[in-house]
Amino acid sequence: MEAEFGSFDPVSMSPLIPPSDRRAEQLRRLTGISRALTYTTSTDQIVNVGIRQAAELLGAERTLLMLCGEDGTLRVRAAHGVSDAAVESVARQSDLPLAEQLKRLLTFSEPEGFLGVPLVAGGQVTGLLAVSRSEAGEASEEEEWLLSAVADQIAVAMENARLDEQIQKERASRLRSDNESSAADEASERALATLAHDLRSPLNAIDSYSELMEMEILGPISERQREALGRIRLSGRHLLAVLENVLEGPVVVQRRPRAEVTAEALELLARVGLAEKRDAYPFELSGGQQQRVGIVRALALRPTLLLFDEPTSALDPELVGDVLGLIKELADEGWTMVIVTHELQFAREVAHEVVFIDEGAVVERGHPDQVLRAPNEERTRQFVQRLLHPF
Repeated sequence: MEAEFGSFDPVSMSPLIPPSDRRAEQLRRLTGISRALTYTTSTDQIVNVGIRQAAELLGAERTLLMLCGEDGTLRVRAAHGVSDAAVESVARQSDLPLAEQLKRLLTFSEPEGFLGVPLVAGGQVTGLLAVSRSEAGEASEEEEWLLSAVADQIAVAMENARLDEQIQKERASRLRSDNESSAADEASERALATLAHDLRSPLNAIDSYSELMEMEILGPISERQREALGRIRLSGRHLLAVLENVLEGPVVVQRRPRAEVTAEALELLARVGLAEKRDAYPFELSGGQQQRVGIVRALALRPTLLLFDEPTSALDPELVGDVLGLIKELADEGWTMVIVTHELQFAREVAHEVVFIDEGAVVERGHPDQVLRAPNEERTRQFVQRLLHPF
């Protein structure tokens, strides 16, 4: 049976969003599926885990995963709730139309009795994930969204397995080479190692590909493309719950033991009053809570220097005090910080040195009491007066 799928343009597809009151639970369940696939690197394991999770998520009795062969033919690769005899019977009838294959394998009588979505990798459809439906009537957008999300994760995991195999072959080839000592080769090797580790988690796939492109390992990019990739990587973090957000940097980048980092992360979250939010998603947090998670994420990396760029600029007035109070605690503990802020009272209380910059040039610097209470420069005096007396 010839696959009647061509190239796939994700930009033209409108995302199907489930009802908001169910979204958090659905995301948690999808995250569980992602974790199940995280360290599953063989194709056989991936397809078996994927169809089982799809069946559980949608409450389907029967699930099929079909993959495109080199000749463009869709063939059953894995099945859940479908007998081997039925699969073999359909496989022997190579000229059987796809709709008839699905009907026989999933045992439905009406077209609405099953739901199928494509697997997409590299802009091309590579397979089909289908489930039998127990409810009458057309499939809901929520069902389509959930099945599509599972299909995307399976497709990414399978692509990761392919890339992992390719990377291992490249490593073996380089080990046999006498010229692997150059700096460029070492940089590429580190990037490939990071890719091999990171992409085993489908939720990190977008971020990892974007990082690889930003490093120009895959070829040169323009500044506009670099900015877009940065936004994509930032938005990708919204797929992770609070604790996973904090763990990502130390575990993935610094390669520290997950158990050790988890203990530190939970302690930091408790310190900022967010221990009970460990499994919450960014859209479930207030602006102040999101800022505190961002600070915890930075602290978890054990940095020697913390940088804050207007940490309270996007917060409601009632939330400003929480964030500033946390930063003040860090200052009292001796953390080295560089803070861009217009909160003058806060700067007076926290800073050891204040630098006033205007149009990219340093106008005045010194002790907070001197610069913010009795500045020497006229431009500094104008700035301070304008902030203290805006009307």
